[in-house]
Amino acid sequence: MKKYFLLLIIIAYTTGCKKSNDQGPAPDYSNSYLPLNTGETRSYIHNGDNSERIVSKATGDLHFQDNLMFYGVTYGTGETYYCQSGHSYYMIFSPEFGNDFTIPILDDSEPAGYSSATFPSTTNSLDKEPVETELTIIETGISRKINGTTYKDVVHTSVEIRHPDNESENSIIYDFYFSKGIGLIEIDKTNNEVIYDILTLAH
Repeated sequence: MKKYFLLLIIIAYTTGCKKSNDQGPAPDYSNSYLPLNTGETRSYIHNGDNSERIVSKATGDLHFQDNLMFYGVTYGTGETYYCQSGHSYYMIFSPEFGNDFTIPILDDSEPAGYSSATFPSTTNSLDKEPVETELTIIETGISRKINGTTYKDVVHTSVEIRHPDNESENSIIYDFYFSKGIGLIEIDKTNNEVIYDILTLAH
């Protein structure tokens, strides 16, 4: 299936926040678990298909949501927004239907086993029940080999997004692997205990 991984998690971001024309100098994220320095690029392989590459680029675009400042990162033709606030990291999540909302994806001050559930703000949402997200830190300080390269000081987190509807609770799980100073080296998407969408850093 030739479909960007971006369709649900990294799709073009269009609603739910304000874009700033006064961008100013960005902080130095070179030693972060999620480098956001303007102009930085990464190349990803989608679902193990080396011919299907997705290039990400930190654009420096600013967006504000939930009193947080997010920086834009394009993935192919799509775009998402990330934020680092102290030890906490966030992403704007764009569901297939409904409003975008903020989800926590990492807290680098917490140990493995840490878990925290939140109810993101979905202003003007038509949802009858709130979305719930749960961040769990699975592993910290590990090594992980991806596409022939071994990355050190890796943190593995899991984010479950429970988006209830009128009849049942829909749950999607994303596993994020962060390498300090490099950023996201892998993202896995799981539904009904089956991993069906994988994005891995090519180099």
